[in-house]
Amino acid sequence: MYPIKPGFLVSVKTEVVGGCQYLRQDVRKEHTEEGGVEQQWVTTKRIIDEAEYDKAGKVRSRARSEIARRCLETPFGLVCREDRIEELRQAIKLAQLLAQEFNLEARYSQISINVLMGRIASDDVEAAERIAEEMRNLAAEITQAVKSADVKAIRKASDQAKAMGQMLDEAQQIKVNDAVKAAKAAATRINKDVIKANKDLEAILPKLDLSPINTMRLAFLDVEDGAECEKAELPKGDLQRAAAIELEEEVEEVA
Repeated sequence: MYPIKPGFLVSVKTEVVGGCQYLRQDVRKEHTEEGGVEQQWVTTKRIIDEAEYDKAGKVRSRARSEIARRCLETPFGLVCREDRIEELRQAIKLAQLLAQEFNLEARYSQISINVLMGRIASDDVEAAERIAEEMRNLAAEITQAVKSADVKAIRKASDQAKAMGQMLDEAQQIKVNDAVKAAKAAATRINKDVIKANKDLEAILPKLDLSPINTMRLAFLDVEDGAECEKAELPKGDLQRAAAIELEEEVEEVA
């Protein structure tokens, strides 16, 4: 199993309590022929002090942003690399200070900031397996998004892959970065030729170099242990050939 960079899984919960009320008024309640119940009601939100409530929302957003900026946004949630942990701790202190300062002056609203961190070790097999699975899924999402000419989905999956890649060792990170570049280049080409110029997607697909995306997916194939990983790894030439063959098959399916 390839090594991963040590870090922390960060769970952040920010909340504004008070300052508004929700009033529910039942409109009707009827029994259906099937024996069920159909209900309808109207909910009214009443803000006691609009200026204070708006400020609470802004302070809460800034507090969370201070923490999130020190982390990677991944499909598993926020992850902080070990080399940025001191930055994260200072950001948490700042976020809590912002909440405390607001709470001292506020009359109706209160902000709470809670952070939990779980360590991810460099030799954490389970974490590495989950990351590998997610990277394969992201490669599949990117490929499917290209087939569907979904530029937004391509870029979203690419950004997630890039963030996840920062938790990997240098060799794996290079493959991820190459895949991200290829995906974004494909998104740009699709946006220009298919969406704006209204050209046929089937004519554009063979011109896109998606081999780095397939290479990334192949790099995260399941193995039972590290020893088998070395034995199962394809030579460079065979890996590129396998990626090229798979790409040709995918293009044929679309055509």
